[in-house]
Amino acid sequence: MVARRLNRAPEGARPLLKLAAVAGRKLDRRVLGVCEPALEHWLQVLTDAAILEAKEAEWRFAHDKLRERLLASLSEDERRQLHRRIGEAMEAVYGRSGAQVSALGYHFEEAGELAKAGQCLAQAGAGALRRGAVREAAALLERAARLQERTAAPVLERAATLRRLSKAVYGLGRHAECLELAQRAMTLLGRPIPETPSGRLLAILKEAAAEAAHRLTGRPLRTRSMAPAAAQEFLTLSRGTSDAYFVVRGKLDEAFYVMLGGLHAAESIDAVVEQVNYLMYIGLLAYSLPLHRLGRYYMGLSQKLLPRVADEVSLGGYYALASYIHSAEGQWEACLDALARWLHSVERIGDEGQQALVHRTRAGTWMALGRLDQTWADGEAELRLGRRLGNGTVIASGLFYHALVLFHRAELSRAQELLTEALQLIEGSGSALLKMMASSVQAAVSCLAGTLGPAQQHLGCAMELLSRVQPPTMHYLEGYAAAVDAALALRQAAAAPAERARTERQLSRALWQLGWFAMKFPVGRPRVLVGLGRYLWLHGRRKGALRSLYRGLAEATRLRMPAEQARAHLWLGRLGHSAAALGVMDPAAARHHLEQAAQQLRALQMSLEGLQAERALESG
Repeated sequence: MVARRLNRAPEGARPLLKLAAVAGRKLDRRVLGVCEPALEHWLQVLTDAAILEAKEAEWRFAHDKLRERLLASLSEDERRQLHRRIGEAMEAVYGRSGAQVSALGYHFEEAGELAKAGQCLAQAGAGALRRGAVREAAALLERAARLQERTAAPVLERAATLRRLSKAVYGLGRHAECLELAQRAMTLLGRPIPETPSGRLLAILKEAAAEAAHRLTGRPLRTRSMAPAAAQEFLTLSRGTSDAYFVVRGKLDEAFYVMLGGLHAAESIDAVVEQVNYLMYIGLLAYSLPLHRLGRYYMGLSQKLLPRVADEVSLGGYYALASYIHSAEGQWEACLDALARWLHSVERIGDEGQQALVHRTRAGTWMALGRLDQTWADGEAELRLGRRLGNGTVIASGLFYHALVLFHRAELSRAQELLTEALQLIEGSGSALLKMMASSVQAAVSCLAGTLGPAQQHLGCAMELLSRVQPPTMHYLEGYAAAVDAALALRQAAAAPAERARTERQLSRALWQLGWFAMKFPVGRPRVLVGLGRYLWLHGRRKGALRSLYRGLAEATRLRMPAEQARAHLWLGRLGHSAAALGVMDPAAARHHLEQAAQQLRALQMSLEGLQAERALESG
């Protein structure tokens, strides 16, 4: 029947039918009119033959089978020639802009015009990325990158495509792939990241030496020069992947090398906004070493350049980094103000991936302050964005913060369910830091639920990750602290000598990791001092334990962290109230600490610790 209907078409209409079949089921009359001057006549003839039909001012094949039969009848050479004609006609009508550029790339690719196809697909992918269609962007840019590599497209074009593809796959949660693509682009631009640790160290030392000489003497930088266009592309690339370096991968040596290179490239072309951002990046990295004074020095250099920046929207990166540094030192008002400005900036440009990161960062900030309702709200906002983006890592982070709130509200079963779901989503995403956080908290929840086997399994996973990642900001405190809580619980529960020895080693490692975290980020000090106090008490060193707990309380008060104050009061009360504490702490002082803990925890709606305080009071 299909063949009989096609045979009704006059011989003169057959070239048009073949063109239309290659162009698609719906007919674009403007494009086909370039190829066939007598288009309107043949459209009517083919409609009368029931091959085409017109519906709502659109012409199309009456049935897909008709188009499929026409396509099957074409030779490869004929198919290529027809795609070329359609591509050239589309380019004549629409140019290389707008919604047609993706289809234009497809036709040129099918025609064997690979260089043109690569350009069109790269342009289409960039457009999809701008409007937030990251999945579509990734598919288009992957095709463009392959074609540009095959045709040896200019280096800057290839680097730009890889940079955009890196951003697209990051938005989809494919973090390892994001960084691999960024590294390929950096190599194209003449700034490869050395593959070995010793190679990276040598490269960092060279950049750092040039940086030190420049700052100390004011002499011009003595680093590898880049052409201005290449320098600008490198800046855009390294800025776009900084979140993956800092937040996801935690590879500070790679981050330091990239950020120093970015700063020097920005200075070489006097890119002020980029200088502002990279000075802040280096300030944050200095905090992670930990060299706090150096971090504040670079933050000051960045702030001196702010009057030269006309558009505050372009300062999203600055506000992000300012929020990280302010939060590390407990400067909460300045941190929250920077977060609000960061969110405003990324909402203005419509970057939903960055919006999710703001909500994640703010959720971690609220959690440090014990503000559970606000933590939940930002976790919910991150969940919505993750589901809209189809990004498993963003969804997992939102679930993690919801689980953390439920944990502190003593809803352990629901917290375990969300953490299990989050860990399933994280698997394979390359987000080692988020996996560490979820595993640590799952271990702590399992200890409280009395399931010590799963607790040990989750803690083992968390400890393995803790040994090989570096926290880029203070917002990972809960993961480090939960590992100590779980390790303490497992050590106390251990009965056999071999088990005690194993859990003792695990506890020492967890405390050391939390202590190193607190050296980098001062807001971690209250938690490590409380953990150390509990550790010393466990080993019979009562006076040292209480001194550590009192120091933890003082640090929490200085840093204005009410949840940490409440925890310090809780453990001072619980340990001081126990029979073993007789003669070490006055019972009235122990009761005062428990009352303070119960009052503060009620105000914070932290039911889990609050119940512990109230039970200790009742038992006394």
